[in-house]
Amino acid sequence: MSATAQTTTEPQCVVVCEYTACLSRFGEPDPYCISFLETCIKESFPVYVIGQVPVQKIKAMVGSLAQAVHCIGNDSPQTDESCECSAAVCIRNSILPAIGDETAILSVCSHNYGCCIARFSDVVFARDEAAAYCNAEKIPHYPYSTMFDVKRLFTSKVLHGKIHPRNKARLLRKDAFETE
Repeated sequence: MSATAQTTTEPQCVVVCEYTACLSRFGEPDPYCISFLETCIKESFPVYVIGQVPVQKIKAMVGSLAQAVHCIGNDSPQTDESCECSAAVCIRNSILPAIGDETAILSVCSHNYGCCIARFSDVVFARDEAAAYCNAEKIPHYPYSTMFDVKRLFTSKVLHGKIHPRNKARLLRKDAFETE
């Protein structure tokens, strides 16, 4: 079996960060966000930063990582009737077409428009409105205050294989692929 065939059979994981999750509660870029994104890139995780702001604002926040990070802003709306988030840029509709139904999703969310991807994610880091949504919908998640918390948990659990795919998320992704 070739190396290419082996890598395609192993589950892949993408990291999806809601733009506001990369900000402190005061609206400033979280100083640990770039460090977290660098770790993801170094470990070969595709990274998406998606927000309800122009893509240039997202690229400015990620700085020199803009070449390695998929930045999706509200200048290219991706929503439809099947999405519950009612945002200009539906994170679910931006991510699911770009991945396979067996690809694991790790999401970092803070606002209500990040909730649509939380349902489809294997690992969820949530705060504020997104944490309330996860609690109400009984979606397992890791609460966080800053991106330092996310990076610490990502490094200690995800990179050491202590987190496994969530079957319900996989089934929801599979259903989304089959019905749309």
